[in-house]
Amino acid sequence: MKKKLYFSLWIALVSCAQKTEPDPQPKPAPVASFAFAEGEYYAPAALTFTNTSQNATAYAWDFGDGTTPVTEASPKHIFHQKGTFTVTLTATGPGGSQRMTKSLTVKENPEYRLELKLKDGLAGGMLGMLANGKSALAFEVTLYDKAGNPIPAASAVKLYDNGSELTSSVFKTTAEGLHEIQAKGYGISSNTLVVNARKDAVFEVVRIPLVFHLMYKNDTWTTADLQQMIDYVNKLYAGALYDDTSPKRDPNTVNTYIEFYLADTDPTGRTLPKKGLDKVSDDPTLYGTGSDPLVVKNALAASWNPTKYLNVFLYNSQYPNAANGAYPTLPADKPLKGVGTGIASSAKTSYGVYWPGDFRIDPVNYFPAFAHELGHCLSLLHVFQEGNCNQDLDYCADTPVFLFEEVNKGIVRNACSGVKFLGTNIMDYGVPSSGCFTFDQRTRMRHILDWAYDLPTKINQTRK
Repeated sequence: MKKKLYFSLWIALVSCAQKTEPDPQPKPAPVASFAFAEGEYYAPAALTFTNTSQNATAYAWDFGDGTTPVTEASPKHIFHQKGTFTVTLTATGPGGSQRMTKSLTVKENPEYRLELKLKDGLAGGMLGMLANGKSALAFEVTLYDKAGNPIPAASAVKLYDNGSELTSSVFKTTAEGLHEIQAKGYGISSNTLVVNARKDAVFEVVRIPLVFHLMYKNDTWTTADLQQMIDYVNKLYAGALYDDTSPKRDPNTVNTYIEFYLADTDPTGRTLPKKGLDKVSDDPTLYGTGSDPLVVKNALAASWNPTKYLNVFLYNSQYPNAANGAYPTLPADKPLKGVGTGIASSAKTSYGVYWPGDFRIDPVNYFPAFAHELGHCLSLLHVFQEGNCNQDLDYCADTPVFLFEEVNKGIVRNACSGVKFLGTNIMDYGVPSSGCFTFDQRTRMRHILDWAYDLPTKINQTRK
């Protein structure tokens, strides 16, 4: 009996040691809830979200439009784009967290219109560029109201390249191909501009010797004068007159890989007394332009073998700006739009540059003009058109179409497309600051160097 009492007491003590206090009152779970005004929404749609959650102390709102979540209790938010958005409220409290979602649709705003265009006043004026990460196109966006009046475009308007948002209105790329540029904002999208970004190319440098035939009485010409001009021209042909930050640099500007130099010797191998200069006559006659039949006759007599030299004919002209360059000739099986086909000339040719003798050492006006005439000798045509916006007679897709009447209006040109641009192409007229050849212009010149007759190029050293 005594042993049984001790055993019962031990059981009672163990039972008391294992007993715990009852749980406290559990925290109520939060109930996420919110409301907003019902109706039709047009971008930009400004909405207030009223938080009606219970048992919560912290809130997180995700508006479903890619913007950063906010933690206000009852926030205001602007939906700048059209679309259907899922708004999520996460309410958190001592008893846990809960989410609530609601969807809303924002429609395109009929009151606005977005217009995207190239920025006015820069060189180029075309939707083309080099895919080198340096060439740049600048865009501008205009927002119009229902009446067609331009209004300030807020920061809500963004630019996109093939659907990806751009961080700047100045577009650069290293990605070759077509880039669809579009502006979006206020629930609407602008027109799309398609930019062709091309990878630049490297070519073998072609060096062309020049000889200046002095066909009238003038003893003031010096080799130094000619060399100064050639140095400037080579800078233009290398695409090095303007750097990539200059508004005067066309985003299609390329290095042509063509260099000119003054001939050292005549066709017999005799060293020229004045490098690059050939004294022909003291003809005192004052001619008109280089197309004067007597000038052409004199040039034909003075010319040197065109497969060894590019001839420049200095003649006495009453018009100091009456320069011109003859166009090359191609074989019939190597055609190029705007260039004639035929056969090679004899050792004498009238092909070359005709340059008025009243030449001045003037890099601003005359040196670009000489580069221009050399461009004609290499197949390039004028970039302007004569009275018709519906044709592009320089056969280069990366030069803007504009009318000849724009030439005398200053450096800013009005393209037929409506874009205002700086006329800095060397094949323009009357632009002292011209200094650019484009990708397509180089393509034409390289075709001429590869195949044309009457040029001191590699192929003409082997032709029979």
